[in-house]
Amino acid sequence: MFAHSRTKPSLYTTYPAAVHSLLDKLQVLSDKPLAFIQVEKPLCRIVVFKGEEIRLTRELPVSDAAEDAETSGLGKDIYRTLLFYNDTYPEERAERLMFAGSCVTPEMVESLKQKTGAEIVPFDPAAVFEMDRQAACVHPGCLGLALLEPDRLDFGFVPFSVQEKRRIKRTLVLCSSAAAGVLLVFILILSRLSFDLKDLDAFHGGIKGEIRMKEDRLREMPLEFVSQSIEASQPPWSEILMELAAAVPPGVALSTFTLKDVKRVWRGEVTGVADGSDEINSLLKVEETEDNFTKSPLFDGVKLTERELQGERVEFKIIYQLSI
Repeated sequence: MFAHSRTKPSLYTTYPAAVHSLLDKLQVLSDKPLAFIQVEKPLCRIVVFKGEEIRLTRELPVSDAAEDAETSGLGKDIYRTLLFYNDTYPEERAERLMFAGSCVTPEMVESLKQKTGAEIVPFDPAAVFEMDRQAACVHPGCLGLALLEPDRLDFGFVPFSVQEKRRIKRTLVLCSSAAAGVLLVFILILSRLSFDLKDLDAFHGGIKGEIRMKEDRLREMPLEFVSQSIEASQPPWSEILMELAAAVPPGVALSTFTLKDVKRVWRGEVTGVADGSDEINSLLKVEETEDNFTKSPLFDGVKLTERELQGERVEFKIIYQLSI
C-alpha cells in the first residue's frame, strides 16, 4: 500500500496508515476531518484524518474501571486532545468521531458527543470481511503490526519485539544528542580561547574610561540629588522579582526578562519554555503562567503574543507593563 505514497512504513507510521486503509475501504473518509478513537487496554489510540492526510496521532493509557470510574479521566484526555487539534486547525475542526474497541462505553460516547457537538460515525469492519474474504484476518497495509481480529472486530497491538526496538532507537537518539551537546560545548570553549587579547584589552579599557567619566560626574553632583535620581529612575526590583517568582509555575522556565521605560511607563516582556509530560500539558502550563501574570497586582496589560510547539515543549512570549 506504500508503493505510490510519500509515507514510508516505520514503527510510527504503520498503525495510522493501516487504519487509513481500513477506513478507506469502509468509505468514510472525506474532506471533513474524522477522529478515529480506539479504546482497548492497555492503550487508547487517537488518529485524526482529513482525506488522505494523517494530521494527528496520540496514545493514552487505559486504566481499570476501579481506578477510573466510567473512564471519566480517559474521556477528559480524549476531549483535550480534540481541543488541541481544533485549536491547531480552527477552520477545519473534527466534526466526526468514530469509536472502536471493547473498552468503549455508551457514557463516554455520549459525553464526547455533547462536549464537541460532533457527529458519531458507526464503525462496522464486518463490511471489510465481506468485501475481501481471502485476507479476512490481515488487513492490507497492516504489515504485521496492526492485525484485525475477526472474532472481536478490533485491532491488535504492536508486538513486544517492536516495542523493544523502539526503546533502543530512543536510547540511541538520546546518546547522540548528549554527544552532540558535549561536542558543541568543546567547540564554544575553543572559540572563546581564540579571541584576540588585544581587542579584549581595548574593550575593557573603553569600559573603564566610561566608568571613570560617570564617577567624576557623580562627584560633582550633590549626594542627595544623586540618591533621589537613582530611586526615581529605577522600578521596584525586589517586588518585581518576588511577583515574577510567584507567577512562574513548576515545569516552566523563563529564558529572557526585559523591562524598558517608554514615556514614563515601564513596559517589558518575558519569554520562556513550558515542558510538560506532553504537548497538551505544556499548553496548559503556558495558560497557567499567563493567568498568574494577569492576577498579579504588579502587572497590567498582560498578553500572550507568541506560542509555538517544539515537540512536546511550548515556547511562548508574554508582554506586560508595571502597575506603579
